[in-house]
Amino acid sequence: MSATLPQTKQHLTHADYFRLEQQEDCRYEYLAGEVFAMASGSESHALSAAA
Repeated sequence: MSATLPQTKQHLTHADYFRLEQQEDCRYEYLAGEVFAMASGSESHALSAAA
């Protein structure tokens, strides 16, 4: 089950952000209380990062 972020701007606490990160498969960036979905990396990026 995946939680969805609200469509309106809502400032989250650090604790709320960490809870969201634990519930989601997607990764997010937290900046000054706002949460932004991050693009997933490519397979070639994952391979080069692991080297």
